[in-house]
Amino acid sequence: MSRAYSNRNVRLKKYPVIGFLTVFIFQGAFVFLMATSAIAPFSVETFFTLNNLICMIVASLFMGSVYPLTQIYQHEADKKDGVISISYKLGYIGTFVFSAVLFAIATLFLYYYFNLRHQQTDLCCFC
Repeated sequence: MSRAYSNRNVRLKKYPVIGFLTVFIFQGAFVFLMATSAIAPFSVETFFTLNNLICMIVASLFMGSVYPLTQIYQHEADKKDGVISISYKLGYIGTFVFSAVLFAIATLFLYYYFNLRHQQTDLCCFC
């Protein structure tokens, strides 16, 4: 999806919301899904548990919190190419606020995940 996002022929980047959501879902939740199914046998009943869904959400939120930050230095070049990324739409300060909010939500989900599993100590070690 990263290639489709930046590739000149496809250029999902020029669609701020759709491009962002594509990266958010496919480089977050979908990558978690693929990595986990590579390790353990895939089964719909056993895979879509609350724990795994939380992990997919966390992966997407972390990806979504970082991705717009990688576009900040490209605003001028994107503008010349006629591309309006999510970062350009949000502006410099808006991008940092947006990323901070997604990061905070991801952290809350992580807290919930570790708390659900009674592994608060692991959360402290993670942070």
